[in-house]
Amino acid sequence: MKGSLHTDELMAAVVARDGVCAPRAASATYLMDAVLSAPAAQTDAAVNVAPDVSPRPAE
Repeated sequence: MKGSLHTDELMAAVVARDGVCAPRAASATYLMDAVLSAPAAQTDAAVNVAPDVSPRPAE
């Protein structure tokens, strides 16, 4: 979790030429053991800790 740090500030350090860059792409993988027949993996996931479940207005 990155907390109150804005994504652009975090990623600026990651993609800077003298930062923590590697020759390959940066990625994160989450392994979920849910009520499924097999574990599921999700890459580059984001979790909304306070989702807004109110209905959206019709367009």
